[in-house]
Amino acid sequence: MDSSNIKIFSPTGNTKRIADIVMSNLLGKNISNMENICIIGCPIYKGRVPQPYMQWLNDHPFSNKRVIIVETFGNAHIDDALLELHDWAIDHNNQVVGALAIASSHSYSTNEHPIAIHHPNSTELNELDSFIEAVAVKLSKDQNNSLTIPGHFPYKKSPVSTPIQPLRDAERCCDCGLCQEVCPQQNSDILGLDGIVIDQCLMCCACIQHCPTEAISYEKTEFNAKIEMLREVCKTDKTSLFIY
Repeated sequence: MDSSNIKIFSPTGNTKRIADIVMSNLLGKNISNMENICIIGCPIYKGRVPQPYMQWLNDHPFSNKRVIIVETFGNAHIDDALLELHDWAIDHNNQVVGALAIASSHSYSTNEHPIAIHHPNSTELNELDSFIEAVAVKLSKDQNNSLTIPGHFPYKKSPVSTPIQPLRDAERCCDCGLCQEVCPQQNSDILGLDGIVIDQCLMCCACIQHCPTEAISYEKTEFNAKIEMLREVCKTDKTSLFIY
């Protein structure tokens, strides 16, 4: 999760892509003390910050940084996730100079079941450009205004759902080991998937999205029920947030 100025959680790569855009554009600006800028961020899970990422931040705290928060969501709900990271940064004596939550392709999206694949769209990317420009100005002028972040405290309770067993198609599997490498839980048995500790699975879909031979999927009956629910929730475009 830690790469100098970018400390993010991004199992399927959506959050990393946005964070990389933000950082690469800021590096092209006339901003002093770039080493004091830090991007934190993650995908939003059920309106909250994923628990493993919060635990990682608590285990690797930092302070006195100018923080930019980058979150992605599958066109479902933002809820309290942006506020949750903002509060963590402030509580650890950092300055939050900008915060965004941008709609992205849902991690459950597949070729067979596409969800929010048109996000981020051109409007959202233009808003991202404007956000970067505004944050760059704040950083170059060392402006320090407090941000108003939507959300509620106490944060919403994350709904409990039963994990679904990932399945491996042995005939398609090329034994590359990438699924184990990208698993944020480092679930040691995920390579074979036969002995995966299901209670440790985040259902982040990293193994599915990264598999080069499309050999991993979820049990279809249970997963299709979730897909139908998500299609209903995600069919109406939600508003991305860009705060600075």
